[in-house]
Amino acid sequence: MKKLMTILGAFLFASVVLTSCGGELESDLKKFCELQCDSQNPELKKTIEEGKAVGKKFHDFRSEMETKYADDQDARMELNNDSLNCDCK
Repeated sequence: MKKLMTILGAFLFASVVLTSCGGELESDLKKFCELQCDSQNPELKKTIEEGKAVGKKFHDFRSEMETKYADDQDARMELNNDSLNCDCK
C-alpha cells in the first residue's frame, strides 16, 4: 500500500509540474505577438524615439526567447510558426 501511494504521489507531482510548465510557452507566444503587433502599429510610433523604444522592446524579448528556448527545437518551431499568425488588429 505504501508503494502504491508513493507511485500515485509521483504521478500527481509529475502531472502538476508538467501542467504548470506547459502554459509558459503559450504565455511567451502571447507576449511575443503583442510586442510584434505594437512594433507594427504606426500609432505607437509618433516620434522616432517612441518607435525605437517599441522596436527595442520587441527585439529584446525576441532575443530572450531565442536564448530561453535554445535547446528546445519544438518550442522554437512553434514560436516561429505561430508568430507568423499573430492577429494584429
